[in-house]
Amino acid sequence: MMNGRAPVLLGLAALCGLAAMWGVRSLLNREPSTEIPKTLVLVANREIRVEETLTPEMIEPKEIPTAMVPSGALTDMKQAVDRWAMIRMLPGDVILDGKLAQKGTPTGMIARITPGMRAFAVPVDEQTGVSGFILPDYRVDVLQPRADMPGRAKVVLENIRVLASGTVFESPEDRSIEARTVTLEVTPDQVQTLASAMQEGPLTLSLRGLNDTTITAVEPEPEPEPEPEPLPEPEAQPVPVPVPNLPPEPPPVMTEMVEPAPANEAPRRLMIFAGLRAPRMHLVGPKPEPTPEPPPQAAETLEARRPFRLDGLMPAIDANAIPSPPG
Repeated sequence: MMNGRAPVLLGLAALCGLAAMWGVRSLLNREPSTEIPKTLVLVANREIRVEETLTPEMIEPKEIPTAMVPSGALTDMKQAVDRWAMIRMLPGDVILDGKLAQKGTPTGMIARITPGMRAFAVPVDEQTGVSGFILPDYRVDVLQPRADMPGRAKVVLENIRVLASGTVFESPEDRSIEARTVTLEVTPDQVQTLASAMQEGPLTLSLRGLNDTTITAVEPEPEPEPEPEPLPEPEAQPVPVPVPNLPPEPPPVMTEMVEPAPANEAPRRLMIFAGLRAPRMHLVGPKPEPTPEPPPQAAETLEARRPFRLDGLMPAIDANAIPSPPG
């Protein structure tokens, strides 16, 4: 009995395997019931460098799924011809409106500046410019070493786009650029911040990583402690001057006020006329006191007046009996 059933079971297994294979093949060969929507866009058929004007030979149309079409993709050839590339494009890249300058726009730095932004050049060297590896479209932080606090630096600006390195607007492949200036794209307010910082000292650039747009919360800088005000100098005390020992002043002498004697009035002259007699003059009023004669010196001796006689008519007169004339 068992030997008779074995062929039957093997036959059933083979039929099941054949049925499974046929079902899988039919599923694979069945066409999808719905098609994926696609859109015709312009792509680069070769490498397009910065400031290179597009021609019809550089671009071609291509259909891609509509869900994969980037914003700003160009679909008409007239929209791209005679416009120059602002950034580098590789073969197969979709031509975007933002990658091309407007028609009639001059080439150079002026076309790379975003509307409302400004270009500001910062002088750098091998150390402050990260050995020349700061290239266009990279992002950097601007720092300034503190002269008053060695070992610390002040963060001036963060996450700033690089427009150019020296005079190069395109990022070269696998090499650095020896440039003395790096041009940054900043706002008008940031221009004033950079200009003020450059007056205080040199600036240093710090290169950011790819897609790193984090703004670091910078702690406020500690304000230097104010220097203590110097204490006022003590006022100079006056040096006492020794007073010399002076003799006591004598007491004031009381003097009596003596009234001045009234001045003697000069005598007046009075002329008297009496008949035929000759006029006579008399002095009227106080007579002046006679001026006392000085006493005779001891050496002087008065000669005694001797009596004399006149022709022998008069007797001898004693000289002492004759009074001396007044005056």
